[in-house]
Amino acid sequence: MKELRDKVAVITGAASGIGKALAKAFLEEGARAVLVDIDTKKVESASKELQGAPFFLVDVSDPGAVSTFAAQVEDLMGPVDILVNCAGVAMVGEIVDTTLEDWQWVLGVNLWGPINMIGAFLPRMYKRGSGHIVNIASVGGLYPVAGLGAYITSKFALTGLSETLAMEAKDRGVAVTLVCPWAVRTPIIENPLIRGYQPQRVERMVRLAAPSMKDPDTLARLIVKAVRKEKPILVHTLRGKCVDLLHRSSRHFYIWAMGHLHRGLIRRLFS
Repeated sequence: MKELRDKVAVITGAASGIGKALAKAFLEEGARAVLVDIDTKKVESASKELQGAPFFLVDVSDPGAVSTFAAQVEDLMGPVDILVNCAGVAMVGEIVDTTLEDWQWVLGVNLWGPINMIGAFLPRMYKRGSGHIVNIASVGGLYPVAGLGAYITSKFALTGLSETLAMEAKDRGVAVTLVCPWAVRTPIIENPLIRGYQPQRVERMVRLAAPSMKDPDTLARLIVKAVRKEKPILVHTLRGKCVDLLHRSSRHFYIWAMGHLHRGLIRRLFS
């Protein structure tokens, strides 16, 4: 989608972090950004900062709410050209400490959110023969990380969904871009749900790592460029690409090495 001017871009999780940065980046390209979030105060504030961009309060994990929203936004803005599934939540904890409620929450937002949004907008895009879907996954959707089981599961599933959809949608005029960011400074990383570990230790580690995390505005510009080029996958940072290559080269070695690191260091730091 080389021309973005006047295109309607719906962005979930747009009240802060990568979503807000993406709304700003699309607006700078002349697109019409629509902010979608569940946090009333934050999305209202973001709207004021972003040229009064229209916003909707939507729980993306609720298929009924998403269906209603899809009809409302196209009545207001016209056909949606770009759908960005950015809303997400994070959880730190081993699988044994993850409750069924935790699984439902993480998968509800990170996986069912995109499924619901795609279900609402993809048939409309197919009917018009044009559109672009961007799914914000994670480098954790390319290789596993112990201690993030529910989050990793959701992102691996989103990766599979995105790559499969890219194969199916191409001849229907719809492009798909999977984005796999390295650690980015966003509220999702700063305030994760923590199970089984000492929260103070996890939070301290996050604070120590914060200076090395990436800027959401820089990532947003890369994503907009990927949309222009209809790039099927954007793996964020050289470090992310290298770890992905290691995992794909030898899953046996990767599991052994990362498992050893987790048992020898992470549990001692967080427990």
